[in-house]
Amino acid sequence: TPIHTSLMMSLTWSLMLGSVDIVSITPSRKNSMKTIAAISINRINKTSLIESDASVMDNYSNERIAEIYELAFDKNTQIGLKEHYKMISDSVNIPILMYNVPSRTGVNIEPDTALDIVKNNKNVVGIKEASGNISQVATLAYLKDKYKVDMDIYSGNDDQVLPILSYGGVGVISVNANVIPRDIHNLVYTYLEGDYKKSSLINDKAIIYSKVLFSEVNPIPVKRALYELGLIRSDEVRLPLTRMEERHVLELKKVIKNK
Repeated sequence: TPIHTSLMMSLTWSLMLGSVDIVSITPSRKNSMKTIAAISINRINKTSLIESDASVMDNYSNERIAEIYELAFDKNTQIGLKEHYKMISDSVNIPILMYNVPSRTGVNIEPDTALDIVKNNKNVVGIKEASGNISQVATLAYLKDKYKVDMDIYSGNDDQVLPILSYGGVGVISVNANVIPRDIHNLVYTYLEGDYKKSSLINDKAIIYSKVLFSEVNPIPVKRALYELGLIRSDEVRLPLTRMEERHVLELKKVIKNK
């Protein structure tokens, strides 16, 4: 079953080297959804933490998946990426999603590299694609089909959900879903069910949210949005992040008011 959305992702991601951060998810009926734990590891001896920290999700889900991104600052080679994911895959017993986010890490997981990692590591089951490069996603989808590699592709960008679904993607790991979870779920679900017109209409609404939720670096806007909605007690963020600028807050409030 595809994972349509991973909720509350942004609020726990610190980008601190060596951190092990857990994606919290809105409580729901257990066994009704899969959840993803976002984990950053920059030392081999920390791989033992992956499964234990991912197990926090057991209260909310019947299955947990670790989302692993390459290391910030290290700027790995493609060979280094293969070794990184191999080491982690060999060290755990749960499914792993690669997270390709070169704007954060400085390194792009090339399509050939991604396929090679999935083919040679039984625990690596897919990729969260946040490169922003649709041509790259198209190439990845083509190679996946050509070589019959069983690999799930998820959009990692809220403004590219429909294009990635059109290339065979199975869902989105979404920032917007923190604020409009039902809409993001329905956007993906209706597309996968073949109702492209309805999915496109929902996407029109989601794009409006994307503009305000990415008016500053993530997770500043989404945390302020949840604060405005009364879902969290504070919009405080850790330095070097700062609270949302007032001019952006005003735009955010306008969009939320029409929610």
